[in-house]
Amino acid sequence: MPVSVVIVLGILAFFAWLLKKPVEEFASKLFDQLTDRLKRSSKEPASGADLVRKAKKAIILEQAAEALRVRVDCDHVSVYGCQNGEYLRSGEGIDKFVMQAEAVEQGLPRYMDTERMVFAQDIPRTITALELQPYLLLWAERCDDWKVNKMMQERGYDSSIAVFVRRPIKPGSPEMGIIGMYVLSWRDCEVYRPDQASTLPKSHQGPTRLLDSDMEHLLQEYANKFSYSM
Repeated sequence: MPVSVVIVLGILAFFAWLLKKPVEEFASKLFDQLTDRLKRSSKEPASGADLVRKAKKAIILEQAAEALRVRVDCDHVSVYGCQNGEYLRSGEGIDKFVMQAEAVEQGLPRYMDTERMVFAQDIPRTITALELQPYLLLWAERCDDWKVNKMMQERGYDSSIAVFVRRPIKPGSPEMGIIGMYVLSWRDCEVYRPDQASTLPKSHQGPTRLLDSDMEHLLQEYANKFSYSM
């Protein structure tokens, strides 16, 4: 190797060593500033008007969820908002779905206090499937994600339908972004599409229900309704 190349490499290595500590200190300081800003924003006092606005939004979401539950005649409706979760050192967030409203059949349990949050990383196959279709029909113990199977088993659901809630990324833009998800669930009822009639489990002893075009239109109607209420 030529002597001049060795000298240049040596100079570059020296400057890299010399600048290593300042760069590390700058990156650490930048991260600490970001963390402090996030902490401050979560502790800043809210005005009475802002609290009232959020309370009204929560009431509207809850009323819409109950109206949907009655129209569809299911046991549970949960409405989730998509939010950032734990902040990594890189500044990127882990997406999570946080329940913002729910409606339940009288006498059945609620889950806002017990399992309000679902991490996106626990339901990757569900999210991938929903991205490609308007809704996803889920059957107990036959879901691709362990988390969905676990939740349905613990809550005693036979069938659920998950729907993404979308909104234009920018005003007037045709590109849609995901802002949340809502889920309908039935106990002791096997909901199925017309093409699934022959795949219903023979062990199911309860009622069945066809997911027809009217229900599909209703699912889209409430996806639009929730998109402007969340």
